[in-house]
Amino acid sequence: MPCTRSRLPADRRGASEVVGGAERQHAERDGLRARRLCEHARDLVVRETRSQDSARAAACEVDAHVMGDASRASPRVLPPAPMETRLGATRQRWSTPKGSLSLWKPARGIFVSRAEGHVDLVLADHIVSGGDAVIAADGRILAFHNFERLTSYDSAARMRLTTWAIAIRNEVDRAHFLAESKIVRMGLSVASIALLGMLVSHHDRESFERALFAAIDERRAPGPR
Repeated sequence: MPCTRSRLPADRRGASEVVGGAERQHAERDGLRARRLCEHARDLVVRETRSQDSARAAACEVDAHVMGDASRASPRVLPPAPMETRLGATRQRWSTPKGSLSLWKPARGIFVSRAEGHVDLVLADHIVSGGDAVIAADGRILAFHNFERLTSYDSAARMRLTTWAIAIRNEVDRAHFLAESKIVRMGLSVASIALLGMLVSHHDRESFERALFAAIDERRAPGPR
């Protein structure tokens, strides 16, 4: 019995030492984990800060490039003005359920039309009467027909315009056409055979408008004609 009583305190001390060692190990592991989490959080903050700084720097570079110095800035290229803007607001306009027609006389002897959608005999007659009015006023006619958005026409309208063109061909300087539709282009090709080269076909708007406004500028320029 005396020996047993002497061993119990030693066992208790050993157990306490084991428990204390385990607690210290857990504390060390928790401390290490906490330090690693802190380091990771610090790294994230540093990376985020650098990313924001880089974004701000890039934005500043873009702003400097866009705004620039006035002496180094490239000239701004504006889109071409619509044909209607340069021709002016004075025009005649008609519309049907399927199409529309606008007519201008921007300078002496110059007749401009723009047809969209479908041209029937009613709209064709307006083209004829508008062209006849130019010839009656100025003696001759230089025509520019913007049929870029024209998609179809009645056969009666085609015959009306072709017959009229043949009747006035001695008073016509040239008739310029801009067309996209294959049907419209085919009709113009057939008409050009009878009109002996009077028609000038344009395949892009730039070419058509360049010829149109060059003619307008020439007719509007001061001096004898």
